[in-house]
This record gives sequence, C-alpha cells and structure tokens, in this order.
Amino acid sequence: MLSYASLTESDTVLEIGPGPGILTEALLNAPIKKLISVEIDYQFWPNLEKMESNKFSLIKEDALQVPLSNFETPLKIIANLPYNVGTALIVKWIEQIDSVSDMVLMLQKEVVDRICAIPRTKDYGRLTILVQSVCNAKKCF
Repeated sequence: MLSYASLTESDTVLEIGPGPGILTEALLNAPIKKLISVEIDYQFWPNLEKMESNKFSLIKEDALQVPLSNFETPLKIIANLPYNVGTALIVKWIEQIDSVSDMVLMLQKEVVDRICAIPRTKDYGRLTILVQSVCNAKKCF
C-alpha cells in the first residue's frame, strides 16, 4: 500500500483502523511529517500507545465521527477498510474532499468494482458517480 501513496516529508497521513499496528510501523518509518491513526477497537490501543514517535498520534474514536477539518490538511488517507463501513467512510471523505490530497484504500473487491465501474455495466451506480466526479479512481491490484 505504501508504494502507491508516494509519501513525502511534507505529508500528513491519516490511517484508519490500524489494528495491531503493522502498517502503522511502516508508516512511521516512511518519510512523512505526521501520522494520525484512528482506531475504535480498544483491544489494539495498548500496542498502538507503545509506538513512540513525535510524529504519531492516536485517536480512539469511530472514524465516521472524526471530521477531517480537525487536522492539518491536506491529508493522505491510507486505510484497509472493512466492508461494513468502507462505503460510508468514502462518502464522508468525498464530502470533505478539499481536505484530502490522496487516498490509498484497501477495499473488498465488490466495492472496488463499483468505484471503478464504467457506464452501462451492472456495477455502475451512485457510488461510482460520486467517487469518479472528484477522484481519479484506479484499481492497483
């Protein structure tokens, strides 16, 4: 995922759902300005709190309740999104697109197919139109 993000030393990265922190550790070793990780699941908090870096902060909330305007923008959003909240988060971020410079998202295949669909196909719909109207969506792998 990191190779698709084209990270630079001036980037503020918003990581959604870091879980045990595997991607978080890689991000902390990347050339970025700041990493903000949002995790709702308390079982992962102790491990994430152990990650010491002056460029890291942990937000213990539901990502759906966190406005992007709370952060220094523009943000690069990097996330491995579960199916049940993936679409809702994407719609929320599209509504705040001026705060986002880039998104690198791991999603269920069916969601990616809907986002990247072409007109007059079964996957083409509201989500396709919403995302493609403001983003250059592409399937990376």
